[in-house]
Amino acid sequence: MVKEHEGRFRTPLTGIHINLEERSIEFEDKHGTVAKLRLAANGVIFDGGSARFSGGEDANKEGNEDKQTVTLTGRLKAKPRQGRPDRSGNPTAYARMSAHVEGEEGTHDYIATFHRHTAPIALSLANDAQITVEGYPHPSRSEGRLDTLSVFNIVNYPGQARGARR
Repeated sequence: MVKEHEGRFRTPLTGIHINLEERSIEFEDKHGTVAKLRLAANGVIFDGGSARFSGGEDANKEGNEDKQTVTLTGRLKAKPRQGRPDRSGNPTAYARMSAHVEGEEGTHDYIATFHRHTAPIALSLANDAQITVEGYPHPSRSEGRLDTLSVFNIVNYPGQARGARR
């Protein structure tokens, strides 16, 4: 049971897992992962902060299945537009993106949502810009709708300062 104390959630941890390949640290309680820290070139990215770890922007409504991050290279199929602020009030942007997905023929189309520090970068990009992003893919549950990609890091993009990889 998660307890709230002085505005913060506290839960007894049962494990801490370090993934050197993914450069992340996961904190677990008896129900599964409650938070995750990822080491990025621009700092530390924290996923969590709710009673249950969400693995992204939305609470995991189907249990504690692990959400895998992906790194994709592709092209923007539209100029990114300003999105609504996320539930924490942070900026977002969105655009259609086609990327090469390992194991699939051709390109895979996504609606990419750029979160936090990636939103202003995305808004500066042009249609057809080639980018490499890290994010969480979310399959569409409706026929005829595109899958979505929650982008938490833009690794490479046009106009990026030399040596300033994120």
